[in-house]
Amino acid sequence: MVDEVEKDCIKEAEGLRVKAEEHLDVEDSARAEALERYLQSLRKLAHNVSLLESMQHTATTETEIRRAQRNIVPHVLLVLPAHLEKHYWTSARSRDEAKGLLRQVLRMCGCRSPLELLAGESVPSADKTSPYALIEVGTEEGEESTIGEHYLEDEDRECPDPNRQPNTDQCPDQYNQSNTALFPSGFMKPVLSLVKTKLSKHTLKSWPTDKHAFVWCLRQLTHPHVAPLLDSLLPPLLMLLDDHETEHKVLGLRVMTHLIKNVDPTELRWYGRAEVMYQAIKNFLYIREVDIITTLHPCLALLLPILEGPQARTIQTPLKRTKMDEVFAILLNSLYLESKIEI
Repeated sequence: MVDEVEKDCIKEAEGLRVKAEEHLDVEDSARAEALERYLQSLRKLAHNVSLLESMQHTATTETEIRRAQRNIVPHVLLVLPAHLEKHYWTSARSRDEAKGLLRQVLRMCGCRSPLELLAGESVPSADKTSPYALIEVGTEEGEESTIGEHYLEDEDRECPDPNRQPNTDQCPDQYNQSNTALFPSGFMKPVLSLVKTKLSKHTLKSWPTDKHAFVWCLRQLTHPHVAPLLDSLLPPLLMLLDDHETEHKVLGLRVMTHLIKNVDPTELRWYGRAEVMYQAIKNFLYIREVDIITTLHPCLALLLPILEGPQARTIQTPLKRTKMDEVFAILLNSLYLESKIEI
């Protein structure tokens, strides 16, 4: 029974991957048919998750349930986030269904937020702010921030106050049989393993949900959970930045800004990571598209001080030309020649 539910969950999760050709330049009837299919996949997946949740306290199948959950959740997290936000393949109805399914997954794994689900039991607080976010970069216009958002409704939480002493009589399931301890390392590493197989330069445009799911999962992580995954996060990030489409460049810049704000500057300088990131976005300074410019400048404002590092300067030491001087010269030249008022 558990094996069948596991296979059905993975099958329905795969059904939530959106193929671009089903929505671009197609008739409204074809788009509506595809949307209805995604809704059916969401409902079937929610039903199977409910089955797992109802069986998880059965002693005879508990080990099988945990194994099934460990295999299913990464597949769900790789596709579900792309249905949580407004895209051309979603509707208000499908987004509500997706949020309901996410709440089910969180409840099944004993987590209050996506951060706890992805990072594991080591999360001290879902609302912790990174000490490395020295320069506040506001949320882009029209974009809703979901970082640190609690998806469980009040009626879904048995003990909503994490600072209160637990009453084991009132909350027996949460404190005597905690699910979170069964997934101490979280699900971000399994998700990244799937990203390597799903997200490539050949599938970037054919399967648009993959990139949005990767970006959403990454932006849920905060300090100190980002740094250990840095080497696995940089390749897909650089792939997004290297693409010629504006949408992918903007996504990549937002991811890079999030990385910079949640990783120790010293770790970014190790192995030339900060230099690689700078070289990946340096040529964006010559692009005149407003969306890229408004996302690029806050990212550079965070990256350049890290790239230069601490420099001891005295009166006798002549100042050397730095990356900041290079960027400033390019910006001044662009301003001098620019005629677009909005830029």
